[in-house]
Amino acid sequence: MSLNQPERFVDTSKWNIPTEIDLADPGFYMPHKIDLLISTQEFFDLLLNGKISLDPGLPCLVNTALGWIVGEKVSEIPQSQIVTCNMARSTELPDALERFWLIEEFDSHHNCFTVEEEDCERHYLANTKFLTSGRVQVCLPFKENPHKLGKSFQIAKSRFLQNERRLSRNPLIREM
Repeated sequence: MSLNQPERFVDTSKWNIPTEIDLADPGFYMPHKIDLLISTQEFFDLLLNGKISLDPGLPCLVNTALGWIVGEKVSEIPQSQIVTCNMARSTELPDALERFWLIEEFDSHHNCFTVEEEDCERHYLANTKFLTSGRVQVCLPFKENPHKLGKSFQIAKSRFLQNERRLSRNPLIREM
């Protein structure tokens, strides 16, 4: 977790930032959490041609594949100001992402579904409704007749009510 960057609001009213450029972070002057940390190796790969100096003593704009970024030279830092340095290093992330995409990859031209998968697809197509609220409504699929579940409703309801009573006696646990 990091502190907000920048630590305080930056007055950019006297900066003459061209309106026709797309900034990578249009709200760079407002304190907020960091969205993304980029290693120097990837950072230099993102740089494109283009640098705009605003005025002497003001930051410059640098063109990147993500949009224009604002950078400045720090001449002096007041002693009372906190200096924050954030670093994360992970060599596992690219491998994890590659494994994720291999697992999630779906070949729509490969139609070797099992009987259960075909039943599931038919159920989805027959019982899916897209509501005007933007939600999706799907009936629960059952392999067998749901009446074979027996009389589990009363048992489940009893356990639910028992939990409700227990939680009502302890507000802290209920809140958690």
